[in-house]
Amino acid sequence: MKKYFIYILIFAIITVITLSACNLEKTSTEPENSESVFTTETGGPSPTQGQSPSQSELPPTTDGNYSTTAPQVTKKPTTGGSTTATKKPEVTQTPTVTVKPTPKPYDLPYVLYVNRKQNIVTVYTYDEAGKYTKPVKAMVCSTGSNNGTPTGSFEITDKYTWRLLFGDVYGQYACRITGHILFHSVPYLEKDKATLLAGEYNKLGEQASDGCIRLCVADVKWIYDNCASGTKVVIYDGDGEEPLGKPEIPSIPVSSQWDPTDPDTENPWLKQLPLFIRGTQDKSFQRNSPVDLLQGVYVTDAYGNRVTYDISIEGSVNTSKTGTYKVEYSVTHESRRVFRSSVYVNIFDETAPIINGLEDNHVYDKGDIQKITREKLLEGVWVTDDGDRLDIGAVKLTLNGKEYSPDMLEPGINTIIAEVSDESGNTASQEITVFIDETETFPPEQTPSQTPETTPEITPEATPEITTEISPGYTL
Repeated sequence: MKKYFIYILIFAIITVITLSACNLEKTSTEPENSESVFTTETGGPSPTQGQSPSQSELPPTTDGNYSTTAPQVTKKPTTGGSTTATKKPEVTQTPTVTVKPTPKPYDLPYVLYVNRKQNIVTVYTYDEAGKYTKPVKAMVCSTGSNNGTPTGSFEITDKYTWRLLFGDVYGQYACRITGHILFHSVPYLEKDKATLLAGEYNKLGEQASDGCIRLCVADVKWIYDNCASGTKVVIYDGDGEEPLGKPEIPSIPVSSQWDPTDPDTENPWLKQLPLFIRGTQDKSFQRNSPVDLLQGVYVTDAYGNRVTYDISIEGSVNTSKTGTYKVEYSVTHESRRVFRSSVYVNIFDETAPIINGLEDNHVYDKGDIQKITREKLLEGVWVTDDGDRLDIGAVKLTLNGKEYSPDMLEPGINTIIAEVSDESGNTASQEITVFIDETETFPPEQTPSQTPETTPEITPEATPEITTEISPGYTL
């Protein structure tokens, strides 16, 4: 009987070993279901799996609500080695001793927040109080289509430089979040960096997978290198603007075979670098003249070949105000490396103002001098300067080098100077001639010296009679 018992025991041991080996082989060769719905591995689900994160686990906001705090070290009181039941001690007699965490360094310096709705990963580190409130990095990602990525609070566990994914594709720098949900790169057809699915890369920033969180190689490698196992990952849906915004990532041609952000020295994208922004020398423009800051500016690669990129300009130039302005040109390569060039733009003004509508000849009688005021002389006058209209109060009137007043006018010709200057010191002047007539005038009444001489009236009686004598022989 004892002999049979030994045989049965040996058989049972062999069976257990065989089954364990089979399960181990299955686990090591099973592809990660990055393109399937959420599942879990043997060992049971995460306690928060599939649940929305609590309010305390959401990213910090300006009102002081924090997501989580750095690990607290709690020392429990020792109970001794006896197993004999004892009376439960009072709380006041056996207090819990909490050790305040040292601000730095921590073994887990980061917490990752994934906004599933906006497809943004924001990395937070701890502040002076040991709370994860300081955003340090933002990444654009692709979460699961139709909200295929579960929400909740998880921790990074396993890591893989390459991982076979569902659909016989591969991902670089995979980091397990929970079950078959991982951070990983955009998929590759083979375990080869030159087999990128470029069309999937161009979907970064929108929901595209069926569960995993895809990132470009540069970002997922950062998580792989800097976020150790145990790093907290909180996945949630949020409508508000993230603290560092949503990074832009340039699209690539569908024929591309490499992730342009991959730092591998064999990456053909990197062979173009560095990029150079040409034609960005300092510039000068007359005030209020048209300004085209992109005129003559272009981009070349490391070999001097012109390449087409969008050129961004930071800094503003107020063309209506003289001064020097700093402008920065930038170009973002597909690898997300940014190349910059700064210039200074000088807005100058060498154009004098123009006095318009000024009447330069005035004739007044001596008695009307007090009527010749500044307002009278500048009636209907306006001043322009490079298209701008200046206040008429800027015009100065002088006579003989002194500020004009009507009392300064004298009989005869008076030359008044109208002068105006702009902010740059450009001055325009124009003469106004005022003639004061000093001739005396009299009222229309007659004076004795002006009485006309009268001619005596000839009456009929006074007219002499004229007699004509006619000689004989003549006919009248």
